Amino acid sequence: MSELGKMVSLAADGMLRVWPTDLQALLHLACRTAGRDLSQEEWNRYIGDVMEQRPVCQNFTARGQQN
Repeated sequence: MSELGKMVSLAADGMLRVWPTDLQALLHLACRTAGRDLSQEEWNRYIGDVMEQRPVCQNFTARGQQN
């Protein structure tokens, strides 16, 4: 992991990928990709009872575009 808030990985297919490690950058990427908040089922599956469900993608449209 670098000091710049990014992690680099090398996949079995030889593809080098750079991943953000900053929480806000990860949220932005997830919202941009999905274009919506998690459903209740998704929240339960991926977050569980670690925290109460809350909206995190309010600034994104259904197509993943930032408002």
